[in-house]
Amino acid sequence: MVVKGSCNCGRIRITMDNPTPSGGGVMICYCLNCRKQSGAAGTYVVVVENKDMVLTGRPKKFLDTNTACGRPLDRYFCYNCGCPIMYQSETVLPGKSLLMFGLFDDIPKPVAEVWTKRRPEWMVEVPEVLQYVTDIPDDVSGEEAKKLGW
Repeated sequence: MVVKGSCNCGRIRITMDNPTPSGGGVMICYCLNCRKQSGAAGTYVVVVENKDMVLTGRPKKFLDTNTACGRPLDRYFCYNCGCPIMYQSETVLPGKSLLMFGLFDDIPKPVAEVWTKRRPEWMVEVPEVLQYVTDIPDDVSGEEAKKLGW
């Protein structure tokens, strides 16, 4: 299944082939940096292999070195409309990107909520998904890692 998405102005476009098999890799992050990037309570992202997506246009990059996890993230956004596109980190997820789900028409249920200690008190926990008080542990493995798209 081919999935296409774009920023508000259409200058940045993404095409992927089956980015979320069985809903894997879809998560919400409530850390302060993700809140600031999204302009909302958190980011809603999907983990994809860089080799499985085609990005057209040239997003602007912001190197975020002041992260809660202590590792830098490259955050990308449209140079024209400011729409957040994705973030990447070779030290966190080599060869993968976390794409913002606002780029796409259909949004599946997440498999995880991350940095739940920063989730606004008025928001309810998403039922039956993995919950992480802060970052996802580096040693995550097995079925849990598969769900996360790691």
